[in-house]
Amino acid sequence: MQTQFSHDQFLRRETPFVPLAMLTPLSFKQRIAKAIVFFVSSLVILSLIRVVFFATYKTPEITFAEFLPAAWMGLRVDAKWLATLAVPAWLLLCLSAWRFVFWRPAVWMAGLATAIAVTVAVINFGFYDFYQTPISPIIFGLFQDDTTAIVKTLQSDWPVFQYLTCLIILIALPLVIARVVFRQQEDASRQSTTKTILVILVGTVLMAGMIRGSFGTFPLRQQHFAVTNNAFVNATVPGGLASLYEAWKGQKVLELKGDPKVALTALGFRSLEEAQAVLESARKDGPAKVQPMKTKPNVVVAIMESMGRDTFDLHSESCNTLGSLADELSDAVVFRNGISVNSGTFPSLEGILFDSPLTPLTQSRYGRKTFDFSKVNDFKKEGYKTVFLSAGNESWRQVDVNFPLQGFDEIIGANAIQKRYPQVKISTWGLGDAWMFKAATEILKESNDKQQPVLLVLLSVTNHPPHEVPSDVELASIEEVIYPHFVEDDRKELLESMAKTYQYASDSLGKFVREVRKDTGARESIIVATGDHNARLRYKSQGYWHHANGVPIIFWLPESLKQIAGEDNVVDANRWVSHRDIFPTLEGLAFGKQAQNYEGRNLFSGETFDVASAYAGIGKYGWAIGSWGAVSLDGGEKLSCYRWREDLLESTECSETMEQKGKAARAQRAIVEYMIRSWAIKTD
Repeated sequence: MQTQFSHDQFLRRETPFVPLAMLTPLSFKQRIAKAIVFFVSSLVILSLIRVVFFATYKTPEITFAEFLPAAWMGLRVDAKWLATLAVPAWLLLCLSAWRFVFWRPAVWMAGLATAIAVTVAVINFGFYDFYQTPISPIIFGLFQDDTTAIVKTLQSDWPVFQYLTCLIILIALPLVIARVVFRQQEDASRQSTTKTILVILVGTVLMAGMIRGSFGTFPLRQQHFAVTNNAFVNATVPGGLASLYEAWKGQKVLELKGDPKVALTALGFRSLEEAQAVLESARKDGPAKVQPMKTKPNVVVAIMESMGRDTFDLHSESCNTLGSLADELSDAVVFRNGISVNSGTFPSLEGILFDSPLTPLTQSRYGRKTFDFSKVNDFKKEGYKTVFLSAGNESWRQVDVNFPLQGFDEIIGANAIQKRYPQVKISTWGLGDAWMFKAATEILKESNDKQQPVLLVLLSVTNHPPHEVPSDVELASIEEVIYPHFVEDDRKELLESMAKTYQYASDSLGKFVREVRKDTGARESIIVATGDHNARLRYKSQGYWHHANGVPIIFWLPESLKQIAGEDNVVDANRWVSHRDIFPTLEGLAFGKQAQNYEGRNLFSGETFDVASAYAGIGKYGWAIGSWGAVSLDGGEKLSCYRWREDLLESTECSETMEQKGKAARAQRAIVEYMIRSWAIKTD
């Protein structure tokens, strides 16, 4: 005899792992009620994450009252994105009014929507901890990195188990809450078709309103996220999903279609001529031309992983962070007040080499074309051999494929270096920096033998998390690592390991500089070293961007050029400088090329234009800094200004000087992007 099952028994038999309260044939009214409870509970969870985010990263001077407008706007943002993700669940829920079979997939789709929203919110939390910014386009570049290395970095720097545990609990809570609601079943046969249709219509309208973010004239957009004058408070608004969406749009910017004037209008200029006129007025005394060397020098650009300003300045007898480099600084021009052009290795690398605010260009469809704005190509046209030498893998971010198109004759990475020196071991992100510098020394000697100048761009990796010093290296003792008060980081073990890898990397650089400069038979060389960005320290969120984005920029000049940095004080080593100033300086010194108004400055030309600018750090379009203060290039009519109060950048009303400096920096940013967009359209 065939066994008979009731509908209830069937559901129990077929879906043993799904909460029965969500699968039994509840009335449609009860299903709607459960859906509302589930949705509201999910919103509460997302709001709690935002509150914890605020409490974790805020500085003492920021009050909870300042956060309230951000919390309300954030709730609207969360509702918009949660409702968007829940559309499939809502459609299935509506269909379940007539066919109960749609209820189970509706439950699962709703759970998936919440899981995605909460997961991305938690990722945003960790992303801010690492990069000091909500999710940005940098996150998409992580998929191009070494997966194993990323996993090891996460295990080293993040409390992964705690994050996962918290994530599971937060995802489960709305499910648990919804499960216990309306456990008592109601007779489903009594439901009215008219009322059911009315509920569906009202619910659909509400869903549409939440997805739009508003029932008013204008939908909720990114520009609404700025609810205060405080950059950090505004950063709490978008949360995970909105930040991810804005980052994705940032990636789509690299589809450079349409009128290139969009770059000008976004920054408040009606035409290219207007922006150029602003710069001509601002840079009246320059850019000046420097007499180049009679024989083209070798040029070495060492981009050091996480060589941040504060760890550089931390060096002392008790805290040796520089090693041999300390002895080589007396013969160098050291710009300690430097800022990185961007906040990640690859964006900074592209910013230095191509002066591009749009990144990653080489990984977009434009990367298979030759950039006519590549600084590397400038050197190649002058007869230089061009080499990119990295302690990391050659295929990282596809540099071995794309960088040759931008002017590099050779791409040499960890695998090629290991073939030269079989005894070297490759660790998480590559090999020890000392081996990269050893290979660099040999390349310079080979260049001298062939009487051909070389542009050698170096990219180190050792000072990258998880901070692994080669096992055969003996380090100088580091007694205690104590950062200034604005570094709010109590990860003692991590800080010590960071100081050790910083010392190893700096020591390797110092020995390389010493070796190159003592070789009297070598072609004279210009060497510049800087960090790709600062170390991932935890800074106070307000007023210390110049530290959070701070990197030293160090020049070693050949004997024939030393007079320009001599007693006539042409060079002010205390001025604020940027990554953008590196290649205009090198091109001026090496072969006399004069920088354009929209470019950075030749730091040895005597130009007094007091604006160091970057494409990231504060605001959507970057920022600028000088002795006069700092400005955030937010675009349009909005300009956020900061004045100096000792070593603190304090929000203030914009003075006439700040307006002038900010407008000049904005014009530079707009023209550079306009030129790149024009090039992209021309080459399509």
